Amino acid sequence: MQLAPFVLLALPVLGASCASTSSVAPAPRAPLQAAAEVADAPDLPADTAILVQQAAQALQRRRYREAAQLYTEVVERQPFDPVPRQALGYAWLRLEEWEAAAAEFAQALDLQPESRESMLGLAVARYHLGDTAEAQEILQRGLDTFPPGSERDGWKAVIERQLPGVHLDG
Repeated sequence: MQLAPFVLLALPVLGASCASTSSVAPAPRAPLQAAAEVADAPDLPADTAILVQQAAQALQRRRYREAAQLYTEVVERQPFDPVPRQALGYAWLRLEEWEAAAAEFAQALDLQPESRESMLGLAVARYHLGDTAEAQEILQRGLDTFPPGSERDGWKAVIERQLPGVHLDG
């Protein structure tokens, strides 16, 4: 069973704490692909496209603090684009900066309310902040966007296995 990119986005940080970001897997492809899409946007100024590429490279190299700094600058330049906010949220997750991650994913959801990536990121951050009920509600909302089938079942199984105390319907 192949997992959707948004599940891969948060898998390394789903479980209880990651004591050291140096001991976790490299950045999954989802934020890197998203960054590439942002950098290739036709209306993106050239200097911002370069900044996005640098941020994506920092993320890929597990330089999460550097990625967060660069994506913060991208978000300042592109405040209405949810994708850089998702990548910034992911960097904050990797740094275990749960409040900052939650804020970025919440803003990304405001911009793109049906984004499973943002729902998952926000739920992971809320879970690590101790709000299992809110995390479960957000994850259920994300699960409900899937038609019945293996992708939905895979998403549900991974979430429930990685986040003790979260139980999703359907």
